[in-house]
Amino acid sequence: MSRQRKMAALLRLLRGEDLEIVSRSLGVTAATLNGWREAFLAAGEAALATKPSTGEELESDRLKAKLGAALIERDLLHEKIAILEANRPLARRKLRPWARPSPRLAAGPMACLRFPTKPATHSNRKPATDSDLKPAGIPI
Repeated sequence: MSRQRKMAALLRLLRGEDLEIVSRSLGVTAATLNGWREAFLAAGEAALATKPSTGEELESDRLKAKLGAALIERDLLHEKIAILEANRPLARRKLRPWARPSPRLAAGPMACLRFPTKPATHSNRKPATDSDLKPAGIPI
């Protein structure tokens, strides 16, 4: 529908004509007409504002609102943390005797590994030397 027809329909509504009659005559739902009227009135209200709004001012206002919401959420989270810490629902509990970790694990994660303290004597292999680490056939 063109802008002129929408404007004419809105003027009919603003002059007091019944919403159902206007919607039937145009073949548009009453909800659509109501939406047009709300948008028209909101735009008229914005046009009557004393201070003209620029793009930067609108963006600044949007960002200020977003910052305010983030600050409120942060404050609520701090309050929730304080309540949880006061009740200490996640406090460490004593382990039951049958649920205690094994002594090996209690010493640390590396205590379970076994490292040889002296070289194996039963092996037929000789210990590695510096010459074993050099590539064969390449003079250094």
